[in-house]
Amino acid sequence: PYQQTVARGQYDEQEIEVVRKNMGYTRRFSQKIDLKRAVPTPDLSSSGYCLSAENRQFIFYFPDNGAHWIDLSGTDADQEYEASWFDIQRGAFGRTEKIRGGSRQTVYKPTEDAKVLLLVMD
Repeated sequence: PYQQTVARGQYDEQEIEVVRKNMGYTRRFSQKIDLKRAVPTPDLSSSGYCLSAENRQFIFYFPDNGAHWIDLSGTDADQEYEASWFDIQRGAFGRTEKIRGGSRQTVYKPTEDAKVLLLVMD
């Protein structure tokens, strides 16, 4: 049934595995936020990497270590977000904490490999 119409010829199995893993990660994120509504909003993050969905859901990417800021000043100060870091080596979310909206805030990665911060309106 499958004729390898997409992957014809030579290909690197390790590269294909990276693609498979990342597709799986995208699927997991899509179960937590509405990726159809997510738009690039680089001004909301010190790294310049952010997708936001109507100020209700955010994905921030921080490739570097150290302190970073996220700008939630366009959100309601009374609103709480469930925040969880995604470890790209383990392929897993870490513990969840609460972050309040309404201001620019400093965030610290819990580990070197926790490069993605997911915020979902509580």
